[in-house]
Amino acid sequence: MRLYIIIIILCAFLVSCKEKKYNYKSKGEWVHLKNGETIDGYTRIDDSIYGGYGDSIYLHTTMPALKGVDVSSFMVCKNTGYAKDSYHVYYPLWVVCEDAMDFGGCYFKDYIMEDVSSESFIYIGRGYATDGYKLFKEGEAVNNLTVR
Repeated sequence: MRLYIIIIILCAFLVSCKEKKYNYKSKGEWVHLKNGETIDGYTRIDDSIYGGYGDSIYLHTTMPALKGVDVSSFMVCKNTGYAKDSYHVYYPLWVVCEDAMDFGGCYFKDYIMEDVSSESFIYIGRGYATDGYKLFKEGEAVNNLTVR
């Protein structure tokens, strides 16, 4: 009998761990990038996505493409800095800027948000986003915060 009770408690605990903590409504507009299009610093050139800002239309020739991006499922949440694909959620966490005589610009150096479910990730407003399990402000996890 004791084993039976322990199993029930363990099952209840495991189920409760999988429940979403945050249940906000999405306020973001998620769009796929067309070839040659730039939105919020994310640029699609053929089968690559680049992250950064510059004063040259050839920015993609001077900065590295974002690694590990699934271009076919890649989407940008307009005016937020957030992007996602089937595998990751992206935000420019560390931006490197360079200035030269014929080029000046910045590129995303650290951009993959860790331990985030891209499948359920939504933008909820004022810089905040959630995957239902964690709350984020401008790409960084925040604790015990209520957004209204």
